[in-house]
Amino acid sequence: MQKNKKIIVTMMTLSVILLPAKPFAQNIPGVGVVTGLAKKVIKAIDLKVQRLQNKTIGLQNAQKLLENTFSKLHLQEITGWVQQQKDLYANYYNELWRVKSVITYYHRIKEITQKQKLLLSSYQRA
Repeated sequence: MQKNKKIIVTMMTLSVILLPAKPFAQNIPGVGVVTGLAKKVIKAIDLKVQRLQNKTIGLQNAQKLLENTFSKLHLQEITGWVQQQKDLYANYYNELWRVKSVITYYHRIKEITQKQKLLLSSYQRA
C-alpha cells in the first residue's frame, strides 16, 4: 500500500512539473527529451499499477474460491450430520414399529386365550 502511495505521489509530481513546461518547451532546449522521458516513466508506473491491480483481483478471486470451497465443505458436513440423524431416527422408529407389532400380537393372543377360557367355562357349565 505504501508503494502505491509513493507511485501516485511521483505521478502527480511529474504531471505538475510537465504541465507548465509545455508552453516553454520551444524556448528551453532538452525539455522535449525530459518530457518524453517523463511520459515513459508515467506509462511504466501506470503499467506497474495495473499489474498490481490485476494481481490483487486475482488474489481476491482466489480468496472467493477458497471461501466458496470452505462453505461447500461445511454444508456437506451439515448434510452428512443431518443424514446420520435421519438414519438414526428411521432405525429407532422401525424398531418401535416392530416392538408395537409384537405387543399387539401378544395382546391378540391374550384376547383369544381369554375367549377360549370363557368358552370352556361356559361349555363346562352346560
